[in-house]
Amino acid sequence: MTPSTEKIAASPPVKDFRRQDVPIALFQWVVGSSWRKEQGVYAAKFTLHLNNSGHNHESADFLADDSIACKIGDDHMKVIKDMTIANSSPKDILIYLRQKFPGDYFRPRTVYNARQKVCEKYLDSRSPL
Repeated sequence: MTPSTEKIAASPPVKDFRRQDVPIALFQWVVGSSWRKEQGVYAAKFTLHLNNSGHNHESADFLADDSIACKIGDDHMKVIKDMTIANSSPKDILIYLRQKFPGDYFRPRTVYNARQKVCEKYLDSRSPL
């Protein structure tokens, strides 16, 4: 069997990425003696071709789902710390943050986690009980 026919016989079918307009493609080629069975696995070489290095989509107008846009800043953290010490619930903190900073995005999970960090620092590794 020649290396080219061996490649056809042993290679799994490759999906055609061009149908889905994906800007990358993965190619496999056989290099002479590297296409032999070594320890139960066929040795082959792969290359990744990048057709378009730019983004293949438009920029998002709504950033509320983006994790970078939902980060807590220093001003936000000060409000969370003050309200946590005042024993406010995460829901109340979230409502106040959205009113005070209308241009910023906040997730309930992010506010809850920031509140937990404040509680941990306040307790200083002690049990809450």
